[in-house]
Amino acid sequence: MNKISIILLIYLLGFLTFKFDFVSKNWLNSSINLFIEELSDKPKNFLLNGLRSLSEDKNSEEFQYFLKKNVKPEKKNSLNKDFNSFMLLSLSKNNFNESNFGLYSSPTKKVHSWNFENTIKPTVLLNIFEDGKALIYNDEYISLISSDSKEIWKTKKIVHHWGSIFQNKIYMPGRKYANYPEDLDENSKKIKIGKCKVDNALVDTIVIMDVLTGKILDEIEVLPIISSHPYLSKKLGYSKKIFSRLKTNNDLFESIFLGPSYCDDLLHLNDIKIITSEDKKFFDNANEGDYLLSLHTINALVLIDNKSLQIKWYLRDEFRRQHSPNISKNGMLLIFDNEGSDEKFGESRIVQFDLKKNKFNPDFDGNENFFFESDIRGRIQIFNDQIYVTSSQQGEVFKLNCVNENLKRCEPQILFSSNTEGKSNSIFVADFYNKDFFTKDFLTKINE
Repeated sequence: MNKISIILLIYLLGFLTFKFDFVSKNWLNSSINLFIEELSDKPKNFLLNGLRSLSEDKNSEEFQYFLKKNVKPEKKNSLNKDFNSFMLLSLSKNNFNESNFGLYSSPTKKVHSWNFENTIKPTVLLNIFEDGKALIYNDEYISLISSDSKEIWKTKKIVHHWGSIFQNKIYMPGRKYANYPEDLDENSKKIKIGKCKVDNALVDTIVIMDVLTGKILDEIEVLPIISSHPYLSKKLGYSKKIFSRLKTNNDLFESIFLGPSYCDDLLHLNDIKIITSEDKKFFDNANEGDYLLSLHTINALVLIDNKSLQIKWYLRDEFRRQHSPNISKNGMLLIFDNEGSDEKFGESRIVQFDLKKNKFNPDFDGNENFFFESDIRGRIQIFNDQIYVTSSQQGEVFKLNCVNENLKRCEPQILFSSNTEGKSNSIFVADFYNKDFFTKDFLTKINE
């Protein structure tokens, strides 16, 4: 009876969403997909068969367990061209699967891997160094291991998403938990979110660590910084969605399908970029070492002074649920906009903001020949002055072949797909490295 109730609830929720546009259709699809992925085989098949029996068109392309792919399973073998570089791959479907991690010279050739018998069991392999050391983390620890999989250091700290390594320091989004409103800072208690009544809310921090020792040098809470800003503070907890509201512990709508309420997750920091000496010239008042943060919940990028912790600049509301801001050498700020496009060819796009002219340039979007959507995650890398994109949920990596800075004219070139047997393993990291980045000793180990 409970299984039947779940099926009917999903069907009713989907029907109302598509009919009245209560929430983003693709956001709802993604939430259901994530829920289904966590089920064991028997309830998963039961649920899918039940949903299929209620579908008006059982063969419709609209009815998909996973998002559309540009590379079909039968054509995956066509992706065998050498990268002329190395790709660090960290897949993310399972909590721990050793085969999810490796260094590749082509889509099908793994040239180096790590084993984790004597290390933490990572969920993410985040970064690789010149000598093959790898930075890894899971839900409890962050660790540095050698090229031959020996633990160098291990630090107990919850980190997530992506960060930066700058001048021998690691800058990562960290996480704490707090009870609201009692644990809110004084500025936050005075604004709308002071009405939140929820336990174990996610608290975002900037964790600063020594890359050589793993020692935590500092941890900065982000919410007090945003709450003190006269404009951004007003956007905390704000949404036009019917199901978005300030949550209490007695919330009757608490559900995996609706996602976390804003009281649970007021900011959702998902990336930290450190402003370099080259980057700072594109801002009026930036310094080397300042923090460029991506705050998912309030659809904002924020530049924060690394000493005073004051907000110097922000960009907001021209993208939705964004990830992975990157600055090109020409002063173009590239943003993975997860939900800023329409739904016909996928909700995701790559947005480009000209920091010198303070305006948006044309973006890269999906089209009839290329579907582009990753409702969660998504990553951009500027590599050898070219734009590389990881569409995480699609399990695809592509490069934009551009003739100028007009992204509308760029042609996507698929480089890698995890799509096998109709099911893709989502991608957390697919970063490229030049071969001459690595030491001779590590390259020798690879060649052996």
